[in-house]
Amino acid sequence: LDLERVVRCQDPLVLLPDDERKFVLGIRRPMRQEEVMEHRQLILVRIEAVKEQLKTSSLAREADFDTITQWLRSVRVRCSSLVDPMNLLAAPLQEPSIGISPDIDPIVIAAVKARLDEIQQEIAKPEMDEVAGAFGVRILFASERSSRVFGSSHAESDCDVKAIFVHPPNRYHQLSPPPAAFRRKYPATANAPSIEIQGWELKQAVELLFRGNPAPLEALRSPVVYKDSGVGCRLRHLAVTECDPSVVARAWWSHAAGNYQKYVKAKEDGQVVQKSYCHALRPLLCVLTLVKQDGRGWPKMDLPTLLVSAGVPDQVKDATLSLLASGSSICSVGPHSPVLDEFFEQHLGVKGQGQKPCPALPGHSRGAEEIWDQHLQALMMDILGDSRAGRF
Repeated sequence: LDLERVVRCQDPLVLLPDDERKFVLGIRRPMRQEEVMEHRQLILVRIEAVKEQLKTSSLAREADFDTITQWLRSVRVRCSSLVDPMNLLAAPLQEPSIGISPDIDPIVIAAVKARLDEIQQEIAKPEMDEVAGAFGVRILFASERSSRVFGSSHAESDCDVKAIFVHPPNRYHQLSPPPAAFRRKYPATANAPSIEIQGWELKQAVELLFRGNPAPLEALRSPVVYKDSGVGCRLRHLAVTECDPSVVARAWWSHAAGNYQKYVKAKEDGQVVQKSYCHALRPLLCVLTLVKQDGRGWPKMDLPTLLVSAGVPDQVKDATLSLLASGSSICSVGPHSPVLDEFFEQHLGVKGQGQKPCPALPGHSRGAEEIWDQHLQALMMDILGDSRAGRF
């Protein structure tokens, strides 16, 4: 529709008029196979008509159908915030308010932020970076993804921070690709716990989301955000609109089954680290919550909330809350919990019969790779587009 306007030397519209809006909404609704073929033929006819108009249009002779189409798609991605009531997708990259849970010690917050600043300026370590020179990166987003937000923390819990970053622009124009990730560990001090910071380069973070990896999704939805340049809001919106919940559910299901099998089921009675139940239970409850919600809306991250949203039996809820209330003892070894073992066996697989498949969710489709590419390109353009001389 916008292509037809451009060929007629008119301005493209972000907000469609009534008839065009009805047409677009009509082809988005579920259709029978014959209706799909009918609409497909109609669209192909309109595309061929536009190509013919382009031959006689007053646009420059060099105007190309595919180039104009690609440009219009990028414009729609970048301008969609003008019609999106949440105004999230193409919002300006500016520092929003940072979300910090009141339960997080201000000393811990200060320690994490200091480490993030250090990473942005540090010199590359040979094992991390084969390209000579400074490893200085720009951290766009950083949040807590650990027991501190999962509801299973204790006095000695460390901080596990996930960050999303970009390199200086000139690093993207070298023969050797820049590192796609980093990991830094800092020992505990007198005032702060040990801190581990894992960083994903922006492209890798988007690719992990595209492939349904729960880790960046959980980091983006963390209630404890140490830094956000605006990327967090836009990636959360991308996850809501384009991620396929069934793909993420299968990953959660696999994590739950693997953790339970390796760290609980395979252990002899009296040798189970009690916190292992939490590591297996949380992803399982995420899946059960998704199923209960028919795949609409991502589940919360903390175990107390998940116990309610997943609708678990009272005895399972009581056994889990008792674990969470045990303080540092949650890290000690102890006996199997018959209640929790039975719950896992019921959902993940009965002894001797193998692992059960992940429950099916209502039909959802992951956004096409082309759509994800456009979102990534828009982000990179906003972040790096105005940089000069390879500096931020």
